[in-house]
Amino acid sequence: RATDIPWLGSPPRRWNRRVAIAAAVVLVVAAIAGGAALWNRGSGLPPVPEASDVWYRRGSDALREGGYHSARKAFQQAIHIFPQHALAYARLAEADAELDDPQAAQASLLRVSSIVPDESRLATPERLRLGAVRAAVLRDVDRSIALYRELTTINDADAGSYVDLGRAQEAAGLRNDARASYEEAIKRDKQYAAAYLRLGRVEALESRQKEALAAFAAADRWYKTSSSTEGQAEVALARGNAF
Repeated sequence: RATDIPWLGSPPRRWNRRVAIAAAVVLVVAAIAGGAALWNRGSGLPPVPEASDVWYRRGSDALREGGYHSARKAFQQAIHIFPQHALAYARLAEADAELDDPQAAQASLLRVSSIVPDESRLATPERLRLGAVRAAVLRDVDRSIALYRELTTINDADAGSYVDLGRAQEAAGLRNDARASYEEAIKRDKQYAAAYLRLGRVEALESRQKEALAAFAAADRWYKTSSSTEGQAEVALARGNAF
């Protein structure tokens, strides 16, 4: 009978702990299996809430302008709102690498891998962008260029992809190619301030003062139109460094 067994009617604390631990293990295993099943059924990244995506876009713009501190803060905010934002982690790794913080960059890349265990299952644009950013962080500029170039061929209307391609080409020392990429970005978006800013920097490095000043003026005009004081500051800094 239950009363003949001292702990059967009222289990001791050690028994309670064992039951609780066993239950927790079952729940963890079930959660992992459920997550894997959801990933296997999916074909892309988790949908990103608009509030998080706004910060991601701000960070991407800052990254393309060369404002790496601002980019880092924006991506961190995007992740705070939505911790599963894989692209924000990837871009954060890129900003960290530009700020000479390789440990933080590596941590962000590891987080991407935990969110996206199998990148081959991603939609092609997502897969290419993640691969290009990872290659850029790892300083594999040839691969980054190749992936960004492929991204522009399948999404030709995206001016931002051309700026990213140009940045990778700059990192490889291919200034003429970078200039061409920034010009392609401007063809697709005549008001793209970051593309004018990057173009101005390349022109200045090539001692093409007239072209550089024209590009900086266009960048400043469009930053003023959008009330971007940070963008205007980047233009002023670029002008000061160039001449």
